[in-house]
Order: sequence, then structure tokens, then C-alpha cells
Amino acid sequence: MLPRICCRISTGMLLPSNQQPPLSPPPSPSNTLSSQSSSSSSECSSASVPASSNRRQDFPGGLINRDNSCFINSIVQACASSSSLQSYLGSLLDTNPAARELFYLIERLNLNLPSPHTYTTASLISSLKSSELFSTSEQQDTHEFFLFLLDALRPGPMDKVQSLPFDGALNLRYRCLKCHDIQQPQSVGFNSIELNLPVISSLPSTLSSVSFLSRLAPPAKLEDLLSSSLRSEVISNIHCGRCSCLSALSHFNKMLAHLHSSPNPSTCRSADLDSLLRTRIAAVTDTLRKPIITDLDFEGHKLPQLVSSTKIRDSSISRLPQSLAIHINRSQFDSEHSMPRKIDTPVVFPEYLDFHKFMDSEQLPVMPQNLTFRLSSIVVHFGIHSMGHYVTFRRHNNAWFSISDSNILRVSLDSVLSQGRVTMLFYDYDVSCESSTTASAYSAMVDTPTPCSHQFMTEPLHENPCLA
Repeated sequence: MLPRICCRISTGMLLPSNQQPPLSPPPSPSNTLSSQSSSSSSECSSASVPASSNRRQDFPGGLINRDNSCFINSIVQACASSSSLQSYLGSLLDTNPAARELFYLIERLNLNLPSPHTYTTASLISSLKSSELFSTSEQQDTHEFFLFLLDALRPGPMDKVQSLPFDGALNLRYRCLKCHDIQQPQSVGFNSIELNLPVISSLPSTLSSVSFLSRLAPPAKLEDLLSSSLRSEVISNIHCGRCSCLSALSHFNKMLAHLHSSPNPSTCRSADLDSLLRTRIAAVTDTLRKPIITDLDFEGHKLPQLVSSTKIRDSSISRLPQSLAIHINRSQFDSEHSMPRKIDTPVVFPEYLDFHKFMDSEQLPVMPQNLTFRLSSIVVHFGIHSMGHYVTFRRHNNAWFSISDSNILRVSLDSVLSQGRVTMLFYDYDVSCESSTTASAYSAMVDTPTPCSHQFMTEPLHENPCLA
């Protein structure tokens, strides 16, 4: 289950209507700036920018906190820094209401104005199916809302032309430790990578709090967490097609031997059973001769018993998305107190992330020279498991900003990279150092259709294929 880290209310200020930026097309009423807030304009400026920053500079837009909506605001702000998502949304303006609302909201957030400007997510939430889930003050989790939003933005099952910029693919290979069978690689789609932090062991006495112990834990490196999630894993009690065929072949041979050794058998009945057993033995033997037994081969035999075994699962990335979303799972059950706790272990993450060592080279016709992703935004949670607040740090026009709902502050890259309690990270494919050969190889890699699931290595496949 995904962690449910809650939010607190943060008062949002509105820009007066006489300072509204010109937009095309005109914004809907629920997304425009309220004229009733003219008396609060000076408060907005002083609350969002420190006194030392009175000089003219360009600010991205902020969002009003509506009934504990910082979990929504933080994801929308993070998405506003993804250029590939904006291009994708622009292609769905006439067919997808949620994509249209998000496109124009991001367009407003990315306007450059000399003072902070603030908007609302009301129209976006209203356009989402089951929007009542977010219409109350019930506190939610950013990652859950991110997945919910992606579902709303995904093309219908009949649309096989394009996929979300966050869609990638993972290759899974299973090796049986009993019969040494290697299954055909299975391609599983994902639109976010969920990484688990090292488990914090409880200590006796008053130091048993998971949150307290996690503050004492050494920092975890993002690259190490990615490598750990892709390492070989031993899985028990998983059915094996080859083991089942071998077991069935032994069973049929024993039945055939018993048939011929039984005294006074019925001649007619024995002949029919002998023919049936020999036919099934021949069919199973033909299947066992194949280097790879597919599910279709296995299901066609209708074997009397499925045999489970222990297998090793090897995982690797076969297709990278254009925009990479990473979720750091900071929830752990504290057995000492029988309740979930937040893990505060800091995570060290880079501005640039090279994915060469995480790729499946066997599944790529050409390995691109450049597989570098650049950090575009992060979401940080301040507080404990049961309450707190989400803040987004995002890149905008080559500058970094800390955005807490309507409060906006320009910060340095070093300040961003020091946010160790990060819960979500967003990276965009870096085209700045891309050659023509690399571009072709990368395009071929992302254009491979793959059924897409919500989670990295954890969720079942959707029926509709996703084409990047």
C-alpha cells in the first residue's frame, strides 16, 4: 500500500484582477484570478518574496491551497517543469478535458511576471473523473494523486498513437533454480519508479521510534536505491511451466506402465487409454524440447498439476520515458507502536542522472551514447506521517524556485540538492549533449510499444498499449 502522508492548510493569496496576465484562450472563471482579492495584493508580495529580493525578477505562478490541497499543488507545479508533458497535453486539447485544463493552468504558471501571481486548481479537479475524491478536506498523498492524474491524461483504449511522457518499460527474466529454465523476457510498463529506503530496525527503550532512528541513519544515494530495485531477486512459490511439464510427463509414463502391468485388463479400454497416454506424452515431450516454453504452450496441455518452484527474477529497464518520475517510499510500519511511521532517512540525488548501467542492452538494437536525465523538479514533505506539508522545488527558465502553494522564493541549485527528505523527483531527458546518432537511437528506444502499468515492477499490465 502506498504511504498516506497528510497535509496541513496553508493560506493562499490571490493576485488582484487588474494584474491578471493576458491569456489565450481566455481562462475559465474557476481558473481566473479573483477580483475580490485586491485588498490582499500587498500581502501576497510580502509573503512570497523576502525583503532582500525587491529588485525586479521573473516569477512563476503559485497555487491557492484549497482545503489541504498542497498535495495537488505540489504535483501540478512539478509537472509544469516538464516540457515533454506540455507538448503531450497540447495534442489532446480537443479530446481530453483534464489535459486541456492542465495545459492552460501550466501555461499560466510558466508566465514570467515581475511579481508573484497565483491561481487555483478548481477547474482541473472538476475535470477529473471521480473528482469528489479531492473535493473535500481529506488529506492525501502526492504519489497517489500523480498516478490518478496520469490515468485521467491517458488516451482511450482505442488510441494507439502516443503515450504519456512518463511511460517506460521494464524487462523481467525468470530463471528456475530447479529445472534451470529461463523464461522469455516479459515486458512490463511503468510510469513511475517507486524506491524503498533501507528498513530501520527498532531498538529497545525510548529510541524505538522509526522516525527518530531514520534521522540517525546514513544518507542513501539515489543511484544505489535504483540499483537495489533492479538487482536479482529470489521469488518462492511461483509456478514453472517446464517443471509442470516434467512432472506431467513422469505422471503419464507411470500411468502407462501401470496400464500394461495390471492383470486381466479390458482389451478395448486399454487400447483407448494407451493411445491417449501416448498422444499426451508425445505432445509434452515436444514442448520440453523447446528452449523457451511460452504460456500458450503450457496452457494447451491442460496438465493435471501445476508445479511451483523457486526462481530468480532479473530486472532491467528496456525503455526509458521522456520524463522520469521517481517516488521515494517513506512509510514503514512501526511494530513497537503498531502504527505507520515516516522514514526521515536523507536521500542524496544528483542534478544529472546517467541511466546506462540500468538499461537492458540485449533488448536495444543500438545503445544511445547519451542516456542522461536532468533534474527538473522535486517534491519535499515537511512533517510526520500523520500530518505535514508538501513543497515543490522546480526549475523555471534556468532558475530554481521553492514553491509552497502561493509562496514563491528563488533558491540556488545547491539548496535544492540539499533537500534530503525528498519524496518525489522528476527528471527530463537531457537533449543538450545529444548527437544525431544518439537522437535516432533514443527515438527508436522510446517508440517501442509496451503495455503500461502504474507501478515499477509491482502493478499488473493495462490492456491498452502505450507508445512513447
